Amino acid sequence: MKNRYFFRAVGIGSGKWEQGAIAHDCTGYYVIRTTNGETVKTQVDERTISQCTGLKDMTGTLIYEGDIIREVYNTPSGNAIVYTERVVWSKDDSGWTLTDDSNGNTVTLTPSLAGEVSIAGNIHDNPELQCGRG
Repeated sequence: MKNRYFFRAVGIGSGKWEQGAIAHDCTGYYVIRTTNGETVKTQVDERTISQCTGLKDMTGTLIYEGDIIREVYNTPSGNAIVYTERVVWSKDDSGWTLTDDSNGNTVTLTPSLAGEVSIAGNIHDNPELQCGRG
């Protein structure tokens, strides 16, 4: 858990992704992290705040809310169907799901499924990837 951050968001001014805890005050939202024993507070764009799922994809990369996932399904006939899905927190299911924006279908993001998918991008940097079945 040491290297699993709870949130990420894009820093205002830098445009870079920042990882750490989220804080809010009357001036905005901030990512707070400790670097070399020093606490660093960076103001972030609240529209980009994404929570970590705590799960990793097939390459070992942490999966965050808003990530765009590629899932390959091999049919019994040997054909491969590629699905492009968005990571979403489901209040109804009380868990992380993969949502296909082309048809609204969802599937629960389990640890075993996470290890079979790959991150293609995210809704903030790559909105064009949200297209459903590929």
